[in-house]
Amino acid sequence: GFSLTQPSPAGRGLGACAVHTDIPAPYRHSRPLPSFPPLPSFPPLPSFPPSTVIPAKAGIHTPASIPAAVTGVLDSGLRRNDGGGGGNDGGRRRECYYRYCMIGLLGFRLISFAGRVSVAAWAPVDAASLAAFRILFGLAALLVVGRFFAYGWIGELYIEPAHHFTYPGLGWVRPWPGWGMQAHFAALGLLAAGIAAGYRYRLCAALFCIGFVYVELLDKTVYLNHYYWLALVSLLLVFLPLHRALSVDAWRERRTLWGCAPAGVPGGAVWLLRAQLAAVYLFAGAAKLNADWLLAGQPLHIWLQDHSGLPVVGPLLGELWAARVFSWGGALFDLSIVGWLLWRPSRPAAYFVLAAFHLATWLLFPQIGVFPWLMMGAALIFFAPDWPRRFLAHLGRAMGGRWTRPGAFPPAGEGGRPAAGRDGGKVRPARPMRPMRPLQFPRRPLRFPIRPLRFPIRLMPAAAVAAAAVFLAAQLVLPLRHYAYPGNVRWNDEGYRFAWRVLLTEKAGMAEYRVSDPASGRQWLVGPEDYLTPLQAERMATQPDMILETAHIIARDFAARGHPAVEVRADVFVAMNGRRYARLVDPQTDLAAVSPGLAPKGWLRPEP
Repeated sequence: GFSLTQPSPAGRGLGACAVHTDIPAPYRHSRPLPSFPPLPSFPPLPSFPPSTVIPAKAGIHTPASIPAAVTGVLDSGLRRNDGGGGGNDGGRRRECYYRYCMIGLLGFRLISFAGRVSVAAWAPVDAASLAAFRILFGLAALLVVGRFFAYGWIGELYIEPAHHFTYPGLGWVRPWPGWGMQAHFAALGLLAAGIAAGYRYRLCAALFCIGFVYVELLDKTVYLNHYYWLALVSLLLVFLPLHRALSVDAWRERRTLWGCAPAGVPGGAVWLLRAQLAAVYLFAGAAKLNADWLLAGQPLHIWLQDHSGLPVVGPLLGELWAARVFSWGGALFDLSIVGWLLWRPSRPAAYFVLAAFHLATWLLFPQIGVFPWLMMGAALIFFAPDWPRRFLAHLGRAMGGRWTRPGAFPPAGEGGRPAAGRDGGKVRPARPMRPMRPLQFPRRPLRFPIRPLRFPIRLMPAAAVAAAAVFLAAQLVLPLRHYAYPGNVRWNDEGYRFAWRVLLTEKAGMAEYRVSDPASGRQWLVGPEDYLTPLQAERMATQPDMILETAHIIARDFAARGHPAVEVRADVFVAMNGRRYARLVDPQTDLAAVSPGLAPKGWLRPEP
């Protein structure tokens, strides 16, 4: 119930005893504690000579980061252990000792840093921005599902094709038969609406994540970056408490739309969503740092020429210098916009630039679909956590209060506590915040009283931070995995997916297969259109893994027709960013004998 301190500046021992003021009443003494006699003084430590320099031939040196006094103590102790002698054996022991010390110091610093990150991640913030993110995400997901119904993509992409290009090891993932896919997308729409409304939020988020990932795994032909982003964010929504405000769940629990906001969500949830969005921009900008994009202005020069017929600006868009200006501007925007959004003084102007940029790309390149609208809605997460509350309060005042009642958008309470909800005219007090046991770190005891957060599985703060770190590490590794493959990733597409390469390459391809039966000597010319839909054939002609899978589809078909040991070779020609057509696949390689996988594809021709 008490702790000892050392108030004596001379540092000669424990001269007094101090008692914390927060000692429980039953343990407080009515009379002062007895004083302790001072401890005897100790002689000062002897001064050790500086550490000796190991000969260069031993290949050992004293780390400059270790103070000379410490190295002297270590050297003297090691000399005693060595029997007073030096030599290579003593040098090796000294080096090992230094390494152990440095590893221990690094480990201590990592543990201390992890603890501070854990405390910062669980610091309570307003739940309003997360609620707005949830609503916008649910509406965007509902729009995506609605486009599948409106454009007839469900039958075109999942029901009509006889073959599907699945991912390695996931060949067992197949579409629902009959009307099953329409029912599946209808269920996705209902779940997206449930996420936006915050009704049974975690259940809706989990089912939507499973259902949407299932759709994305059916066929590589339909891969798009914003579908991948939707899948990742839907996974995060399963574990993040985005339903604490402006949701049906908050109304059912507290009889108020604001629920337990503003102090009911951990700040780490906001930063995790910011990091996920920042990865899109940073990796998209890094991918643009190549000669084609910055020097040749390709592929923007090809795409902008399609708009040369527009009035006033049309002739300018057809110029090469305009494509280069757009290319440099796009690269600088992607690489810097996250920093401008994080800096509070520049945040409003940065968001205005972001909205203008995405609106321009949507108007010039409508084939990118809802991606610009997703980014404009998601980028609001960079604003202060209470921005929806302040925005709605300001809007209510601007409207003269005709559509808002007093207290509809309560401000943050005293000390960050949530305002009390109202239930039938009776004020329901806010839930008290119970202090958690402090995490003790050397020299800096940390106390962070936060209201216990409710998750499906009660995880310790450190475990939650570790899981988030693993998730973010995967987001760093996947876009960089193309460095493990030889050649240009824009040519061979090895590591191209799941890497945020947005509007980066213009490729056109032509493919034809030569099938031969060594037993009978017969040969056939086969076009991919005999087995694939027009969209699948178009995408397949430029993507090596789909070219290989098509060769296996042809080999299986010939085996079913009585030619079990055919050889399949491909003549594939690809033009990238306006260049001439060149061979992508070695025409002498029997693709039917090549096993699919993640290993580098040695049967690809290098970029011309």
